[in-house]
Amino acid sequence: MNILHAIETSGPGGAENFMLRLVQSQKAEGHQCRVLVIKPGWLTKQLERLGIDYDLIPLPRSLSPQWMLQVRQLLRLHNIQVVHSNEFAMNMHLALVAKSLGIPHIATVHGKNYYTEKTVRRFFMRLTARLSTLVAVSHDIKSFLATDAGIPESRVVVIENGIEVLSYTPDPAVRERYRSELGVADDECMILAVGNLYPVKGHTHLIDAAVRLSRGGAKIKVFIAGRGKEEQSLQSKIDSLGLTGQCSLLGFRDDARELLWACDIFAMPSLSEGLPLSILESLAAQRPVVASAVGGIPQVLSDGETGLLVPAGDPRALAGALEKLIVDASLRQALAKHGLALLAERYDATVMARRYAELYRRQV
Repeated sequence: MNILHAIETSGPGGAENFMLRLVQSQKAEGHQCRVLVIKPGWLTKQLERLGIDYDLIPLPRSLSPQWMLQVRQLLRLHNIQVVHSNEFAMNMHLALVAKSLGIPHIATVHGKNYYTEKTVRRFFMRLTARLSTLVAVSHDIKSFLATDAGIPESRVVVIENGIEVLSYTPDPAVRERYRSELGVADDECMILAVGNLYPVKGHTHLIDAAVRLSRGGAKIKVFIAGRGKEEQSLQSKIDSLGLTGQCSLLGFRDDARELLWACDIFAMPSLSEGLPLSILESLAAQRPVVASAVGGIPQVLSDGETGLLVPAGDPRALAGALEKLIVDASLRQALAKHGLALLAERYDATVMARRYAELYRRQV
């Protein structure tokens, strides 16, 4: 099958990594895949590294007739049989282009973002749902599309994200080396958070929790990997609270897997999420997770069984859950064991790819 994938962002982020994984799985199954992007960046570098064909067609403005004509020509040139896009702008544009050629279009929605903030956006979300097959990466997002965008639930399919579980099997030698490089002592508990430095990711609450833990005598090192507009304010907060020795911003890292192996606990204090790949990666790396009970997270983590859930925006509860894991190694091991079993059953990349393949075949 000839498949065109499209995305408006250049990464790094969850949607971009999702698409890369899906394309790799489909290529391994013998499908012909190429990717449409509208700007260069991290994603195009990854596509080049992986040997995935891509087309860069800058989008000058929304609903550009010239851009849509170029994409029509691209679809015809490569005899594309299925178009699969991600996020709002590409979902909207590709729904129109694919419909004009009678090509099936799959539109994946990864989060809530700003889809329904304006009437015009709600209109185009509903239009996309009528012209395309809309896929939500969690049941929470499906409910959001129904209640906030007015899209009938019957128009939305849920396909949960997946990862290559075996590729995250921990390497003890790498763990030891990374902890040494990061300055984490054997008797210190390393807490890791990974995500863009935006307010919605709730990193400020993790810093507040770190203050509580540190003042309570916990031997911890907290690392936050990611980049974004909150970097300066987060660093100022760390400095003002006297946490320079316990809390560090790592900036953008392309070695999240190795950082997971090095850590003891993964924290996700987000205020809103879809189905975060970083939680799946943490479970695959056999690391216990403390996360906010928002979005699709409770569908993955059962509190006390495959992770610990806390209310969003509550540093006290977050610190309490982290402390519970810091002092109880057996609980950490139990959560990791159950989380890994869950992944193998529901969230392996092959399961995700198979479900999309079945969806494609029903449309062609």
